[in-house]
Amino acid sequence: RAGADEIALGEAAAQADLAARLDPLSVRPLLAAAAVARRRGRLLASRAFLLEAVERQPESAEAWRDLAGASFTLADRVGFERAARRALELDPRSPRARQLALRAVAYRTPPGASATAVGTPLTPAPVPSPLVDPLADPLADPPAELGATGPTGP
Repeated sequence: RAGADEIALGEAAAQADLAARLDPLSVRPLLAAAAVARRRGRLLASRAFLLEAVERQPESAEAWRDLAGASFTLADRVGFERAARRALELDPRSPRARQLALRAVAYRTPPGASATAVGTPLTPAPVPSPLVDPLADPLADPPAELGATGPTGP
């Protein structure tokens, strides 16, 4: 069965490659090639196809969402945040884009800086501020008056 799956994936990869050469403006064949590469465990090849897709069509929210997912899988923090931000800009109503953007915000904090990391002192949670718009871009920097950690109390 595994050999048959690999043969089918090889054929799918060849078809995606042919389609990408026949229609050099479309990202669909590149997205298909990325999916096939991911199924084969070739994560770097998958990301390479997705990078080509966003280069080919920078306005494709789907390509940016897929690139964000691939970057997350590869633990590429910078690439993940950039792709998630761009996907949200292109399609702000997409539940997947919003989820990726929220995950990118959470991913900003390295594991060693987590409150649950060994030896990290716990600090009180910041007081919510009425100045923060809950519908604002979750990747935007906080307003200057809030500082990096939130509002300060009296």
